[in-house]
Amino acid sequence: MKSEIDTPKSARFEARITTVQKSLFQRAAALKGHRTLTEFVITSAQEQAEIY
Repeated sequence: MKSEIDTPKSARFEARITTVQKSLFQRAAALKGHRTLTEFVITSAQEQAEIY
C-alpha cells in the first residue's frame, strides 16, 4: 500500500506570508527534521485538520 508521501500530487496550495512567519516556519521545520518548508507546512496542516 502506498503511503501519502508516495502518492502523486496534482492539487496546488499557495499562501502569502510575512518574512517573519516564513522564518518562524523554517526554524520549526528544521527543528522537527523536515527536509523542506513545504513538507513541514503540509504535514502540520494535515495533523491539525485530522484532529477535527
